[in-house]
Amino acid sequence: MNSLKTSIYDKLYSACVSNIEVVTPDDLSKKKIIQAVEDALRFFKQPKNYEYKDKLILQLLEAFTVKSSSHSIIRGKSDHQEWYDPNKYRPYWETYREYIKNDLQYSVDAVSAMDKTTDLMMKNIEDPQRGGSWDSRGLVVGSVQSGKTSNFIGFLNKAADAGYKQIVVLSGLNNNLRQQTQIRVDEGFLAYDTQASSLGTQIYNGPLAKKRLKYKLPIINCGTNSKLNGDFSTRASEHANFYSEENVSIFIVKKNKTVLEKLITYYLSSPKVHGVTIDKRPFKIRGHFSSFPPFIKDEPILVIDDEVDNGSVDTGEQLINEEGKFDPDYDPKTINRLIRTLLNIFNKKVYIGYTATPFANIFIHNQAQTKEEGLDLFPKDYIIDLPVPSNHVGLEKIFNTEVVDGEEVQDREIEDNHFFEIVEDSSLYPDDPDCNEGWLPPRHNRYHQPEYNNKNDPEVDIPPSLKEAIISFILTCACRNYRGYVEDAKSMLIHVTKFVDVQNLVFKQVNDYLFLLRNRTNIQNTKYNETIEQFKKIWEEKFYIHKNTTEEKYPTWDELIKDKRNMDFVINQVCQNIKVLNGSKNDILDYRSFKNQNGFGLHTIVIGGDKLSRGLTLEGLSISYFLRSAKMPMYDTLMQMGRWFGYRMGYEDLCRLYTTDNVIRWFFHISVATEELRNTFRIMAEQGSTPAEFGLKVRTNPNLIITAKTKMRHSRVEQTSFSQEVEEIVTFVNKDEVIESNYFATEKLLNSIKEPVISGKFDNGLHSWKNIYLWKNIESNQVIRFLNSYKRFLEARSLSTSQFSRYIENLNQYGELNDWTICLHASGSSGKNISISGKYDTELLLRTPSNQRNKDKVSLKVITQPSDELLGLNENEIEEYKKSLENFKKTHNSETEEQTITAAKRGFARYHRSEKKGLLNIYPIFGITNLSSYKKFKGYKNCNKDCEKNCKDHFVEGHKDINKIDTNHITKHPLIGFQISFPFSKMGDKAAVEYRVNSVYSEHEFENEI
Repeated sequence: MNSLKTSIYDKLYSACVSNIEVVTPDDLSKKKIIQAVEDALRFFKQPKNYEYKDKLILQLLEAFTVKSSSHSIIRGKSDHQEWYDPNKYRPYWETYREYIKNDLQYSVDAVSAMDKTTDLMMKNIEDPQRGGSWDSRGLVVGSVQSGKTSNFIGFLNKAADAGYKQIVVLSGLNNNLRQQTQIRVDEGFLAYDTQASSLGTQIYNGPLAKKRLKYKLPIINCGTNSKLNGDFSTRASEHANFYSEENVSIFIVKKNKTVLEKLITYYLSSPKVHGVTIDKRPFKIRGHFSSFPPFIKDEPILVIDDEVDNGSVDTGEQLINEEGKFDPDYDPKTINRLIRTLLNIFNKKVYIGYTATPFANIFIHNQAQTKEEGLDLFPKDYIIDLPVPSNHVGLEKIFNTEVVDGEEVQDREIEDNHFFEIVEDSSLYPDDPDCNEGWLPPRHNRYHQPEYNNKNDPEVDIPPSLKEAIISFILTCACRNYRGYVEDAKSMLIHVTKFVDVQNLVFKQVNDYLFLLRNRTNIQNTKYNETIEQFKKIWEEKFYIHKNTTEEKYPTWDELIKDKRNMDFVINQVCQNIKVLNGSKNDILDYRSFKNQNGFGLHTIVIGGDKLSRGLTLEGLSISYFLRSAKMPMYDTLMQMGRWFGYRMGYEDLCRLYTTDNVIRWFFHISVATEELRNTFRIMAEQGSTPAEFGLKVRTNPNLIITAKTKMRHSRVEQTSFSQEVEEIVTFVNKDEVIESNYFATEKLLNSIKEPVISGKFDNGLHSWKNIYLWKNIESNQVIRFLNSYKRFLEARSLSTSQFSRYIENLNQYGELNDWTICLHASGSSGKNISISGKYDTELLLRTPSNQRNKDKVSLKVITQPSDELLGLNENEIEEYKKSLENFKKTHNSETEEQTITAAKRGFARYHRSEKKGLLNIYPIFGITNLSSYKKFKGYKNCNKDCEKNCKDHFVEGHKDINKIDTNHITKHPLIGFQISFPFSKMGDKAAVEYRVNSVYSEHEFENEI
């Protein structure tokens, strides 16, 4: 779109928004949105077949139908004073709100959600006019590529309205990230281009500037600019006074030793500061006459730390003395020390960290501090979980936790998802961590030469999977252009090694292949027909085949190749814009400048490693080719490498991830851990827990602990608590003697306790169970004996049942978990009936086994129902449970957050159950150990008199008795699964049990790859 077309489109969009906003949500429909578009086209005298009509309708549908999840907050117990009034005059915020709604075209719900969360943040920091000394520290958690930068820019606008004058934004560890953030701040906060302006001569420009001029707002001073090397410098600061009483001053700086030292020196060089000397080598602040920080009084500073878990966390080990106090003379790691020093020189400060992976920050000890640097960066005052818009393509959408059974990811879920393209040719054995042969094997060093022997095409030295990925990118670009998104940026990611020298070799190979494609797609070339057929085959088999799964337009092959923005245009553009981001070249990603100069979006392939691992946004990313070490990564490190998360309006269906099977499975497990973290957070927020309590909870969570220890180097003993946790056994040892042993252990337990108080149907007012046997007031030693005799299949990251029993024994010493409810679930759907202990008639449960690679293991889907944890609650506990759930539902949408509410129900059941009472649910399961046998059995079981043919096709000839079925994949005794639900315990940390974490889970972080 040229500037004239863009102007018309923006006018049409704004007019439609104004017309649709008056329609009530209940009356809003796609038909009314289309009508609003047609009315606007008539008003602005545009043709009915306006070329961007479909795009306009889609954008408006997103603007008015996208819904955001709810936010949650955990607050600390501090001397915070209420002060913030959102109804006051806020011109910086109001102009920014208009800008993101009308110019950036955010959804109405996303703008509203941002308004609410930034108000919440403002309410939890201090009034800049408040007297005395104060220190506010918080953490904001959002999803990867979900709009955290937009959120903190919205917050900056409200902070400026409230009177904060000194602002520092810490943005990443390299120039690319700092520049990217600076550009966003220029556009959304400053309203001028810092690269084109100079100090004192700033000129308003852009859409936000027009809105700011209405309010005649003072210019915001900025001591950095949007050049790649535009970070803070002493020379620039000498020519300006940033201590203006009227104007806001801001610095966008990277987390770099030299830069931070210069910034601290600059602040301490103010005429307002007296009695301070700064030593440069080593950097040290000395107060005269035994004075100590803070040195800057009554001038509040606001520090935003973007990607706060990267570089900011102290990875050293501060010792605690015998009195339980931290060593005051400890020397923190450099970046952490300098950030704390910057805060410590002010007597009034606000520090807010933003991240999608808060594991490391939560692990900071809430009482850690030193004499010279002050408190560590633990978010003592609040943690906010940002809402996630429904149109965000995030971890939970791509890697749905429902496909993970225990610790097993179902093969068919990976195979059936066309987003995944499994890479098997990047090395000899891509999933073997010790493989060092092939194009780019998991184990390689900086001297590796990536070579691939293409016998059928000797001119090409990259693997077929990468060739396919590059062609797929060209096709998706052409399709997006066909759909009307010519002016939008389009990117492909190639992230295959951390070594700069190897990246440069890959760059040359990709560059050579693209120029080869350009030559071969010339109609005069002898390989033209062969190459075009290759393109056509990939388009039709990988993309066009899915045309009925979406409302997006899919051109036929002929339509695609004849379009004016077809492959020739795309290939030429991509050939001119291959970039490698690793510091060895001067390549930069400047989507904005390219579009302004050319009138259409940048088509680029970006190759890199660590610089692509954090924060950097690849606009219009559709194809990702991702290979890294096959050793176990830290969850936060791997998740941040997932640049394919984000907003994909108009092309989500075209996105693909080329990677190894191992990487996909890791991401599914990360998704499970992340969902557990967020569910824990939401429940604790409702319970009124503090950040310190949340930190302790996460530190002792058995499913999260190895993801959060940032620098484990050796095998070591860890502690875990099961307070307010649920443990479920869904994987079993596939050996007759073990299955028999567990069955007899169950019979022994049931024989040793009294008669059940409930037999048959039961309704507790919250849920109804068809057939159960329920025992109450069972002594803990009975449960402990059962757990000690039960033999579970031990996964690499699972705990033994004896550790559950040790936790119970530990809490028994404090008078907790002495009283147990046991429930035998006797209402299955297998059609197989048995009598357990000769008196408890039970129909065995039927659950789907996974298609196991490991024949010694049976892995099932979830065996429980969410409502099962409601058993054992008394009347008072049920009433308290109802109140908590009712309050939770007031702030969460039951339609869009069903999984969140389900998790909350279970969490509240544990929270409100007395700390004296535990719950053990037992599930006898029909033991089908093989997926194909399960499918055949399901077919047999569902047969009736009129479907003899169906029976022949599935399992047996004719209708035979179920007990005569082939037993090759059916166990002799039922599988015994169980769920153990632990209540909340204030003594949980004292009762924590020890277990050993092997170094395999910690030493192979990505930064330590060989």
